[in-house]
Amino acid sequence: MTDERSALKITPVIEGGHVITVEVNGEPLPLKAPIPISDLGNFIEKLEEVAKYIDFSGESGWTDDDLEYFFIFITDRARNFFKILSTEGDWIIRDKILSILKVGGRQLAGTLSSPGQYFTYNRKEPLYEKELISSEDESQTYAYRIKPKYLESVREALKMF
Repeated sequence: MTDERSALKITPVIEGGHVITVEVNGEPLPLKAPIPISDLGNFIEKLEEVAKYIDFSGESGWTDDDLEYFFIFITDRARNFFKILSTEGDWIIRDKILSILKVGGRQLAGTLSSPGQYFTYNRKEPLYEKELISSEDESQTYAYRIKPKYLESVREALKMF
């Protein structure tokens, strides 16, 4: 299972022979002046170099207070989803999660919509990963886990529930 990073998506807006706006991963950069089209290639190369050191994802990490508020905000079932993942500590297949939560696939999707909206609206990095895997019987299924960098913090935050 891999930790994939999304590619840097650079979108220039050209008007009158100049780049008037540049979006990086959907977020506009505050340009001081329009960029001549002849300089655009060089600008993009330098931006990609800078991206090695700056996170342009627009997502922020989690503090202990953020986690506490998040777990208060989400539903009991969603909180139980995170408890299952944090207890397991590694990848857990969807069917096992469904069995423990006593829900069907659609209910799980509904359960995860609240945390998903929270991540999006608060520009937070999702706490869990989901990956399509081949199960023992050669069928495809999803597996979930808490991102390793957040596992201990999530376990600690969930102790209050």
